[in-house]
Amino acid sequence: MFEQEESKKVELIKELKKGEKSGFVKNYNRDTFLQDLHNEHLSK
Repeated sequence: MFEQEESKKVELIKELKKGEKSGFVKNYNRDTFLQDLHNEHLSK
C-alpha cells in the first residue's frame, strides 16, 4: 500500500511540474469560460 501511495505522489508531482512549464493562457476570461462550460453541459 505504501508503494502505491508513493507512486501516486511521484505521478502528481510530475504532472504539476508539467503544468507549471506549460505557461499561461492569453486572453483568458474566467466568466466566459465558465459560461461556455455551463452552456455545453446544459445542451447534453
